[in-house]
Amino acid sequence: MKKILLILALVAFSVTLFGQTRGTVTTLTVDTIPSATAVNFPLVTEFTGNHTIAIQAVCVELSGTSEGSLFLQGSLDGTSYQTINTTSGFLVGLTNDTLTIASGAVGLWFLESSPFIYYRLRGTGGAGDSTEVTVMWTYK
Repeated sequence: MKKILLILALVAFSVTLFGQTRGTVTTLTVDTIPSATAVNFPLVTEFTGNHTIAIQAVCVELSGTSEGSLFLQGSLDGTSYQTINTTSGFLVGLTNDTLTIASGAVGLWFLESSPFIYYRLRGTGGAGDSTEVTVMWTYK
C-alpha cells in the first residue's frame, strides 16, 4: 500500500512539475515602472527547445504621463542579458522590437527558434511618471 501511495505521489509531482504546457498563457505578477528607473520582467527560465514564444505587455498609466520603453532581452546564463531586435532573424515585434510606453499601449513579440535559454522584458520609465505593466507569455 505504501508503494502505491508513493508511486501516485510521484506521478502527481511529475504532472505538477510540467504544469506549463504548450499553449497555456502565463501571466507574471503585475509590476510598476516608477519614475526614471529600469525594471526587469523575467519571462522564462531554462527554456529550451525549438518553439515559438509569444509575449505580450499591457501598460496602464498610474500617475504623470507614461513614457519610456519596453524591449526584449535574452541570455544564456541568466545574468548577462543582450537586447534582441528584429534584425536578429528570430524576433518579430509588433509594431517593432521596442514598445514606446503610453497609457493603454500593448506590445507583442514573437520569438521563433531563439537560441537563448533565459528571457526578460526590460522597461525604463520617464521622469515623474508611474506605469503598471502586465506581462503574459506562452509557447507553442
